[in-house]
Amino acid sequence: MKKLWMITFLTLSLLLLALPVYAATEGESVSAKETGAFYNAEETELTILYGKQTVKCENAAIKSGDVTYLPLREVLAAYGASTSWAVGEAEDKVIVTAGKNRYQMVVDLEKCEAYGLDNKVYALKHEGNILYLPVHFYTDLVNCGLVWNREKCLLTLNDADKKDGVTIFNPTNGGISYKKILNLPEYQKTAAPVVSRSGAVQSRAVLSGEVFEQGVASYYGAKFHGRRTSSGEAYNKDAYTAAHKTLPFGTIVRVTAQWNGKSVDVKINDRGPFSHGRVIDISTAAARELGMISKGIGHVTLEIVSYPQ
Repeated sequence: MKKLWMITFLTLSLLLLALPVYAATEGESVSAKETGAFYNAEETELTILYGKQTVKCENAAIKSGDVTYLPLREVLAAYGASTSWAVGEAEDKVIVTAGKNRYQMVVDLEKCEAYGLDNKVYALKHEGNILYLPVHFYTDLVNCGLVWNREKCLLTLNDADKKDGVTIFNPTNGGISYKKILNLPEYQKTAAPVVSRSGAVQSRAVLSGEVFEQGVASYYGAKFHGRRTSSGEAYNKDAYTAAHKTLPFGTIVRVTAQWNGKSVDVKINDRGPFSHGRVIDISTAAARELGMISKGIGHVTLEIVSYPQ
């Protein structure tokens, strides 16, 4: 009897190991080698205290092993800085703007790494189209005291404990104080066109109606409904929108499913997808039009319908 029990246990264990791991995109089977995604991670609501301001963040802090990762855009917004993606450059790059100063953080979306001053390397994670970096990244970045309470999932920024430089006060923007960003180089534009991982040159030289790119599309899960996108708009699962790594916000793209010939036009209002080999992340409504809901992912062709004026 004991021998039979052991054989059953070992058989079930082997079957569990053989099962695929599922990422944030619905219906998508991925390999655990894709280190950019979170596996068996614990999500906890993130609160940021800054002076008298208390911010309940849309996106959670995510604990993965012994490391906690915080959403880049929301932490820097609480600090008084904004983030955007560089468009049409030779590298994938996040621009951080604080007051009149602009800084850059080069990212490698395949290696899941971000690079600070002197090419210091930070682990980079993502869920959907949201970038997450470890707590020690923000400790290096902000020019004020930073205290992280892991148990309460509480991040406190303290102006009274300045590291370096002075606070720049901007009375025209509601009295928000912008601090100097540390350990990121100043922004420098690299004019060479971006070459995507599918091999298509991503440039505004592509004319309307021409095939712009081909590759794998995925779609946003329902959990992202209502969250802010990189353009500042709230994601609406019922609208025809999409995320692309480099196309300007407001670009209209025709997405054609290679498996059934169906097409849908979407507006670019977010950045991503960050999974290797993906070229576009479309809304739930757009995925439904293409017959992609049950597939989760699928090969598509992208055409430019129009660029923003």
